[in-house]
Amino acid sequence: RYVGEEDFQKGVQLHMSRHNDRTATAEEFIASIAEGSDRAEIEGAFTTFIEQAGVPLVTVNVDCEDESAPELIVSQQRYAPLGSSIDPLSAEWQIPMCVRYSAGGDVSSSCSLLTERTQRIALETQSCPDWVHPNADGAGYYRFAMDDAGWQALIDVATELSASEALVLANSLDAALRAGEVSAETYVAGMSALLGHEAW
Repeated sequence: RYVGEEDFQKGVQLHMSRHNDRTATAEEFIASIAEGSDRAEIEGAFTTFIEQAGVPLVTVNVDCEDESAPELIVSQQRYAPLGSSIDPLSAEWQIPMCVRYSAGGDVSSSCSLLTERTQRIALETQSCPDWVHPNADGAGYYRFAMDDAGWQALIDVATELSASEALVLANSLDAALRAGEVSAETYVAGMSALLGHEAW
């Protein structure tokens, strides 16, 4: 989703031509995808996921202080349910992150690579978004959390989401509840809304 289907295919084609009728390592495959897609930065992203345990929890909040240039404030930590001995700061990833959002009646998406514990992502719109889905197409390998307003805005359009986006919304809501990152009231509101989704 981050690289794009066509560019990912170019990377696979490069890899197949380099290693025709031979075996190759994971590192060689990653290098081919990075070179073929002209996205060198994804080598580091692959490595942080392969060489670390756990799954990221990405917290996303909308900053519309300047309404003509809204941004997302995004932070990451290792997901840890309440009562776990996992240190949430024990890992840091380079996360290919694609978000989908609605602003001024237009639905858009954008992708960024998270390389810091906390960073800002500019949205390509000149108005504050009505809602933000932090995992466009449900394709990213991370769970997400938001503030109550962010959750509620997404819950309000839950039945309009694609099946994959509704699924990761349900998964992230459940995970956020287990981690103490969302109120029970918001969790119940989200699950109740998702009952109306056409994809069982």
